[in-house]
Amino acid sequence: MKNKNIIGKIEYKRKNLRDIVFEKLVQAIYEGKFKQGERLFEKNLVEELGISRTPVREAIERLATTDLIKIIANKGFIICSWTDKDIKNVIKIRAALERLAVEQAIKYIEKEDIEYFIKLFKQINVALKKNDKNKISYYNYKLHWKIISLSKNEYLIKIMKPILDKIYYFGTVYISDQKRLQKASEEHEKIFEAIKNKDVKLAQELIENHSMEL
Repeated sequence: MKNKNIIGKIEYKRKNLRDIVFEKLVQAIYEGKFKQGERLFEKNLVEELGISRTPVREAIERLATTDLIKIIANKGFIICSWTDKDIKNVIKIRAALERLAVEQAIKYIEKEDIEYFIKLFKQINVALKKNDKNKISYYNYKLHWKIISLSKNEYLIKIMKPILDKIYYFGTVYISDQKRLQKASEEHEKIFEAIKNKDVKLAQELIENHSMEL
């Protein structure tokens, strides 16, 4: 019995390490530290992170399922590139699904959720003043994810997670204009007010228009 417990703990730690590597790679891609089309190698990552190959390999395999990278046999992997058509298609899907999400979120929003949004807007405003693009994108992601989570629709949440991840990536890579970031923040506040006032029609219209602009 004692050996089983020890093996279980080792497995648990190994899985945690894999998840940490995965999150670090995703963050690096989102922050533009790796460029589209750039080729990376498992060996180099192992050396840089100072860990064994197994968690790195598992993290890379998991990352390949997100469409952020493409594994090339015996040649490492490359950061995926996105065409304008790819981006537009993802945006259209997001806009349609967020209309549904906001409709359902209005049914379930509570006082603590309202407080969460207010706190988030304060963080966004601080990031805007500092022109911290990465933090702005991160807080925007959290805002949209909160709306989706409030829908309480497990199928919608499951579908939207990879879509929202891609939008987050597009935002960090393609949006750098301060005026657009400021405009997006203002749009978020209008969406929030409509949700708080339980105005379904207005909230849907606002979030669809906002989503179509990335």
